[in-house]
Amino acid sequence: MTVISVEYPVKLDDCSIYAAEADSTVLPFEAQARLYKLVTVNEGVCNVIIGDAEYTLMRGESILLFPYEKYEFVCDENVLSYSYVCFTLNSVRYSDALAGSDSTENSVSGRKFCDSNLCITVKNLCAELESDDEAFSNELVSLLGSQMLVYLARHFGTYTDDPDKNKDANLKLCSQVMSFIDSRIFTMKNLREVATEMGYNYSYISTLFRRTSGTTLNAYFKTKRMNEAKRLLQDNQMSVSEIARIMNYSSVYAFSKAFKEHFGSSPGYYSGRFPKKDD
Repeated sequence: MTVISVEYPVKLDDCSIYAAEADSTVLPFEAQARLYKLVTVNEGVCNVIIGDAEYTLMRGESILLFPYEKYEFVCDENVLSYSYVCFTLNSVRYSDALAGSDSTENSVSGRKFCDSNLCITVKNLCAELESDDEAFSNELVSLLGSQMLVYLARHFGTYTDDPDKNKDANLKLCSQVMSFIDSRIFTMKNLREVATEMGYNYSYISTLFRRTSGTTLNAYFKTKRMNEAKRLLQDNQMSVSEIARIMNYSSVYAFSKAFKEHFGSSPGYYSGRFPKKDD
């Protein structure tokens, strides 16, 4: 498999490609969990087990595996040729279509599909990524990557220029970002974890969040941290240094400075306003 660095994938306008392989006879181990994984069969037959469902893939058929989805390949034939691409999305143009593709309806009837154009495109994409010919390679990879996403979107959903539908997709993504931050407020070290875990380019998701919500990712994250810190101070069960540590600040000084800038008073002064609770 052509494995591309996790830190430096092939970044296209609409997606980033982390790994690709064509004409293989050995199925790979599961790649990074947070990635989309597209498999198209060129020759042979294999079964894909996803939860309680099992799908048989034959020549010309494809299947899309979702981030964090557990799966297993089973192949009884000695020869299996397939193309395999691991990628993340950098554009909301296709995220809405693919995000809905793991619905109950699609998981039963539409998860596996046959599209010869997609198979050819993916095989050519893998071959170009493995090629030593650098002439116009970036342009060709970009075109093939975009073509791959178009075929996927055509199958799983429809891309539209309707601003209302695009707005709904943006609001949905922002809601997911906020839920991610809220649920990991005590474990997150920095905001880039949001983009990494959700499979988006950080610059893209930061800009979309600001345009859609009217506030920045950093402002939202800081407000959540400060509100949680204030709640812990009100409980009066932990020292200021313990709260600074659990909120992942580098020092008590850094925490105290951030808290005073946000609320106008130091955490020590604020905690002194509340009586210590009995055990």
